[in-house]
Amino acid sequence: AVPNNTINSNQTQPISMLRQAFNIAREAHKNQCRKSGEPYITHPLGVAHIIADMELDLASLLTALLHDTVEDTNVTLGDIEEMFGGEISQCV
Repeated sequence: AVPNNTINSNQTQPISMLRQAFNIAREAHKNQCRKSGEPYITHPLGVAHIIADMELDLASLLTALLHDTVEDTNVTLGDIEEMFGGEISQCV
């Protein structure tokens, strides 16, 4: 059995993809704030939290993290497709 604090090899790719999506969103939104004054990244993180609570799939979580990057930053759909594939770029 795999200890609870150890990630098995089947989990590393999704975790790596989530980490990459978070880092891209965080960097893309780094100089943006919401009207409340909070860092903008709180919105995509909030959406991702809702998606996780709903137990939706990896594509939905990635989309949640990235959904405003194309609209509000210099990240393009082409960038998203190159990094995450066509399914994610279409969802974004």
